[in-house]
Amino acid sequence: MSDLLLDNVAWIGGLAAALVAAGIVLFVWSWRQVDRSWQEVRRRWSAVDAALKERGSLIPGLVEITRYRLVDERDSLEVLGRLRARSIGGRTREEKAKAEAELEATLTRILGLGAADAGLGGSSEFESARETLEALSSNIREASSAYNRAALRYNRMIERFPGSMVAAMSSVLPAEYFGDAHDAGPERREAATDTAMAQ
Repeated sequence: MSDLLLDNVAWIGGLAAALVAAGIVLFVWSWRQVDRSWQEVRRRWSAVDAALKERGSLIPGLVEITRYRLVDERDSLEVLGRLRARSIGGRTREEKAKAEAELEATLTRILGLGAADAGLGGSSEFESARETLEALSSNIREASSAYNRAALRYNRMIERFPGSMVAAMSSVLPAEYFGDAHDAGPERREAATDTAMAQ
């Protein structure tokens, strides 16, 4: 009888040890997956941030090139400078995204007016600035979309088991999205709808 009891205790002890070991392996594997996903989010944000800074550095030059020809647009040119400062000074991605959306709209308007102006439209200096800024705007949209997709993957990972276990045990926070909910595609729109319904 005591041998049977000892065998059962040994078997239960071995099973418990195996479960603990499996739990540790699962936690370590999950931690690595979450960390890898977070590093991808950071890498994607660096690309967005670099493109935003590059475009921001070109705006004073555009203002200088256009200010004498677009006299009626001085207010818009001043707004462009203020929006640039707001974007640079934005503490959160949401603040930056709002400033950048306004900056993009104002910049597109200024570039359109400049292209239509007889004196600026033919200027190689203006055309070079316009082409560079339009290319950077396109790069920003692509980088933002890639960032939002990476943020969505990361956020989903920490919402679902086993990533949720890692998030709960290590106080991991979700990644902020940048810009419009449509940037990450239908998955982000679906996630945004799910979040709104839960509230």
